[in-house]
Amino acid sequence: MFHADHGLLQVLAHLFIATLYVIVGIRNARNWTGVIKRMTDLGVPLPRLAFPAALAVQFTGAILVAADFRADLGAILLIVFTVTVTGFYHRYWTYEDARAR
Repeated sequence: MFHADHGLLQVLAHLFIATLYVIVGIRNARNWTGVIKRMTDLGVPLPRLAFPAALAVQFTGAILVAADFRADLGAILLIVFTVTVTGFYHRYWTYEDARAR
Protein backbone atom coordinates (compact mmCIF):
# COMPACT_ATOMS: atom_id res chain seq x y z
CA MET A 1 0.00 0.00 0.00
CA PHE A 2 1.09 3.58 -0.51
CA HIS A 3 3.17 5.15 2.27
CA ALA A 4 3.49 1.68 3.87
CA ASP A 5 7.25 1.93 4.32
CA HIS A 6 7.26 5.58 5.50
CA GLY A 7 7.17 7.00 8.97
CA LEU A 8 4.53 9.47 10.06
CA LEU A 9 6.83 12.45 9.56
CA GLN A 10 7.59 11.51 5.95
CA VAL A 11 3.90 10.96 5.16
CA LEU A 12 3.03 14.33 6.68
CA ALA A 13 5.85 15.98 4.72
CA HIS A 14 4.56 14.50 1.45
CA LEU A 15 1.05 15.71 2.19
CA PHE A 16 2.22 19.16 3.31
CA ILE A 17 4.32 19.77 0.20
CA ALA A 18 1.59 18.49 -2.10
CA THR A 19 -1.03 20.62 -0.35
CA LEU A 20 1.03 23.78 -0.85
CA TYR A 21 1.27 23.18 -4.59
CA VAL A 22 -2.43 22.30 -4.89
CA ILE A 23 -3.57 25.39 -2.96
CA VAL A 24 -1.43 27.74 -5.04
CA GLY A 25 -2.51 25.97 -8.23
CA ILE A 26 -6.19 26.33 -7.36
CA ARG A 27 -5.67 30.00 -6.47
CA ASN A 28 -3.95 30.64 -9.80
CA ALA A 29 -6.55 28.67 -11.76
CA ARG A 30 -9.31 30.78 -10.21
CA ASN A 31 -7.47 33.89 -11.43
CA TRP A 32 -6.89 32.56 -14.94
CA THR A 33 -7.12 35.91 -16.77
CA GLY A 34 -4.92 37.73 -14.27
CA VAL A 35 -2.22 35.08 -14.39
CA ILE A 36 -2.23 35.04 -18.20
CA LYS A 37 -1.90 38.85 -18.19
CA ARG A 38 1.00 38.75 -15.73
CA MET A 39 2.71 36.04 -17.76
CA THR A 40 2.29 38.14 -20.88
CA ASP A 41 3.71 41.20 -19.10
CA LEU A 42 6.72 39.18 -17.96
CA GLY A 43 7.40 37.94 -21.48
CA VAL A 44 6.58 34.28 -20.92
CA PRO A 45 6.40 32.63 -24.34
CA LEU A 46 2.93 31.40 -25.36
CA PRO A 47 1.28 32.19 -22.01
CA ARG A 48 -2.11 30.78 -23.06
CA LEU A 49 -0.45 27.40 -23.59
CA ALA A 50 2.23 27.69 -20.91
CA PHE A 51 -0.21 28.35 -18.07
CA PRO A 52 -2.40 25.25 -18.49
CA ALA A 53 0.74 23.19 -19.08
CA ALA A 54 2.25 24.56 -15.87
CA LEU A 55 -0.93 23.78 -13.95
CA ALA A 56 -0.93 20.24 -15.33
CA VAL A 57 2.67 19.71 -14.24
CA GLN A 58 1.99 21.31 -10.85
CA PHE A 59 -1.12 19.24 -10.08
CA THR A 60 0.31 16.01 -11.48
CA GLY A 61 3.49 16.35 -9.43
CA ALA A 62 1.55 17.18 -6.28
CA ILE A 63 -0.84 14.26 -6.71
CA LEU A 64 1.99 11.82 -7.35
CA VAL A 65 3.82 12.99 -4.22
CA ALA A 66 0.69 12.99 -2.05
CA ALA A 67 -0.38 9.54 -3.20
CA ASP A 68 3.18 8.19 -2.97
CA PHE A 69 2.67 6.73 -6.41
CA ARG A 70 5.87 7.46 -8.32
CA ALA A 71 6.69 10.15 -5.76
CA ASP A 72 10.15 10.32 -7.32
CA LEU A 73 8.63 11.42 -10.65
CA GLY A 74 6.27 13.77 -8.82
CA ALA A 75 9.18 15.39 -7.01
CA ILE A 76 11.06 15.85 -10.29
CA LEU A 77 7.98 17.48 -11.85
CA LEU A 78 7.65 19.85 -8.90
CA ILE A 79 11.35 20.73 -9.03
CA VAL A 80 11.20 21.46 -12.77
CA PHE A 81 8.01 23.48 -12.25
CA THR A 82 9.52 25.50 -9.39
CA VAL A 83 12.80 26.25 -11.16
CA THR A 84 11.01 27.27 -14.37
CA VAL A 85 8.44 29.48 -12.66
CA THR A 86 11.12 31.06 -10.47
CA GLY A 87 13.09 31.98 -13.59
CA PHE A 88 10.10 33.83 -15.05
CA TYR A 89 8.59 35.39 -11.91
CA HIS A 90 11.57 36.21 -9.69
CA ARG A 91 14.09 37.82 -12.04
CA TYR A 92 16.19 39.49 -9.38
CA TRP A 93 19.08 39.91 -11.82
CA THR A 94 17.07 42.55 -13.71
CA TYR A 95 16.70 44.82 -10.65
CA GLU A 96 18.52 48.13 -10.86
CA ASP A 97 18.97 48.50 -7.11
CA ALA A 98 21.82 46.34 -5.85
CA ARG A 99 20.21 45.98 -2.42
CA ALA A 100 17.01 44.62 -3.99
CA ARG A 101 19.05 42.07 -5.92
